[in-house]
Amino acid sequence: MTRINLLPYPERERDGRTRRAVLSSAAAVLLLSLVFVFHGFWYLRVERLAGAVEEAKNRLALLSEITGNLDRCERDAETLLKKIGAVERMEKGRARSAVLLALFPEKIPRGRMWLTLLSGSGRGVRLEGRALDSAAVARFMREIQTAGPFRSVDLVSAKQALFEGVKVVEFVLSCPFEET
Repeated sequence: MTRINLLPYPERERDGRTRRAVLSSAAAVLLLSLVFVFHGFWYLRVERLAGAVEEAKNRLALLSEITGNLDRCERDAETLLKKIGAVERMEKGRARSAVLLALFPEKIPRGRMWLTLLSGSGRGVRLEGRALDSAAVARFMREIQTAGPFRSVDLVSAKQALFEGVKVVEFVLSCPFEET
C-alpha cells in the first residue's frame, strides 16, 4: 500500500528537521557514550599499569636491599677466608717450630757442640753455636739437612776462637725452608 503525505509542505519539512534533530541528538549521545566508555577503559588500564609500576618499584627496592646484603656477605666471606688462611699459616708455623725444637737437640753431637742462638722467620732458620772441631759441624749439617724441612743447610761462617781457654769453632748456619 502506498503512503501519501497529506501534510502541507512546511509541515513536512519541519517533520523532517525534527527527525534529523532526533537522529543527530541520538548520534551525539551515542558518540559521547562511546567516548566515556573508551575513556573509562583507558583510565582503568592506566591505573592498573601505574599499580604494576609501583609494585615493580617496591620489588626493585627490596631486591636492591637484598643485593646490598649479598655484597656485604661476600665481603665478609672474603675477610673470613683471609683470616682462616692466616690461622692456617700460623698453625703451620707453630707445627714447624715444634718439629724444629724437637729436631735440633736430637742431631747435636753430645759434648762436642753447643747452639748459642736459634732464630727463625717464615723463610728459614739461622743457627749460631760452638763446636770442638769442624767435623762435628759438618756432621750436624748433614744430619739436619736429611732430617729437617730445609732446602739446604749453608755454612755462613766458621772461625777458630778461644772459649774459656779451649779452642773451639764458632759457626753460623743458614737453613732456608723448602717451598711448600
